[in-house]
Amino acid sequence: MADAGFESLTVRAVAVALEVAPMSLYRYFATKDELVDALLNQVLGRFTAPPETSR
Repeated sequence: MADAGFESLTVRAVAVALEVAPMSLYRYFATKDELVDALLNQVLGRFTAPPETSR
């Protein structure tokens, strides 16, 4: 899944990566868009902005 690009991001592919049934994800996310938002929040939440420097 990591090398196939954003188009390969499906509920089924995420479920396979998490080793769960695809339909079980819909218990937590009503749509694929909600799932993608949650994934992006997790990824982007791991980054921190560099400290501001004075000029």
